[in-house]
Amino acid sequence: GAIFLGPRTGKYRGGEVQVMVFQSSTFQTLGTLILWFGWYGFNCGSTLTVAGLAGDVAGKVAVTTTISAAASGIVATIFCRIFDGTLEIGRTNNGILGGLVSITAGCAVVDVEIAFVIGLIGGAIYFGASKLLEKLEIDDVVDASPVHFFCGTWGTFAAGLFVKPENVK
Repeated sequence: GAIFLGPRTGKYRGGEVQVMVFQSSTFQTLGTLILWFGWYGFNCGSTLTVAGLAGDVAGKVAVTTTISAAASGIVATIFCRIFDGTLEIGRTNNGILGGLVSITAGCAVVDVEIAFVIGLIGGAIYFGASKLLEKLEIDDVVDASPVHFFCGTWGTFAAGLFVKPENVK
């Protein structure tokens, strides 16, 4: 859709990316926190029970979800500071969402330490994909492709790469 519609007027001038702030950082952050909270219902709720051994799985899923999201948000923030010279809450929020997307496929079958690694890599993938789209002058207004497509693809591969056989029943 972003390629088909083309960039917003004024987004790219002379090969330079123009910062266009049209959203509320407060509402974006609130939306991110609401999504993060809802992700627990999705990931933990996918265990279908909290009784017996499945309760342990639901607890572990909550931990892997939290760690991946936090690690990814931190990486996106650090990369923003290093490569853009600024701290931008939008990058942090999308980094968090990228971490949530990255861990979803494997949240029940990877160990907690690996969830941290998945989140770190997910944050780097989010930031790199966002910068790639800017370089290609593809104006993805809310960075949906870096978060969902690129981090989702990574998360699918990560689930297969890092699955621990004893976590699969």
